[in-house]
Amino acid sequence: MEWITAIINSSFDKLSFFGGIAFIMVSVFCINPVVFGPIKLPTIDKIGRSVSAIIGIILLAIPLFVFLANANVGLFSAPPSENKNHTGSAFSFISSAYAGVGNAVTIQQYYPKLVKLPSGEQFVFFADNIKPIKPSKLLIFKTDDKGILDKKIKYKSLIGKLERSQVLFEGSVTQDGTYVVEHKGKKYSIKIDEVLWYLYGADYMSISISEN
Repeated sequence: MEWITAIINSSFDKLSFFGGIAFIMVSVFCINPVVFGPIKLPTIDKIGRSVSAIIGIILLAIPLFVFLANANVGLFSAPPSENKNHTGSAFSFISSAYAGVGNAVTIQQYYPKLVKLPSGEQFVFFADNIKPIKPSKLLIFKTDDKGILDKKIKYKSLIGKLERSQVLFEGSVTQDGTYVVEHKGKKYSIKIDEVLWYLYGADYMSISISEN
């Protein structure tokens, strides 16, 4: 199932492009019957050709949307493996991750996630509504309230539960962006390896954390 989802996600913009071309051709050429070898397309009335043209334009807009996106855009939600060197289920993820140097941790939008660093330090990562074109908001904080972990919560509700001193980082991030978090005299590099936005299903961020 995972490989099928991966193929669909990686090629749906191409399928959309060719589908759009097909619908546009139908709207243009099906004024009269059209024959392509064994395939015969009937005459389509004006309303049908107009609908076909609209569908074609919508489908052709998708590849442009994908090109302009600051994210990896897919059709069906399938979060990546926690470790890029390990192939896991497309539909499972670990609730509490261990982030080593160069390893990626995956967070789902709206779900605060505890990340344990090699030093023993623990940060909570939270992604607000992940956007395909505009930067997305990332929040990194400290908390002893384990009750908020791995449970869906909106940004306004979450920030209302925190003291400002608990917030280590709050800002807009983009794919391939690198950001710095300071805590107890140490600096941590936060790299947004991937922003994964899906037309159907949840969205994710894949993040690498290293101690400077």
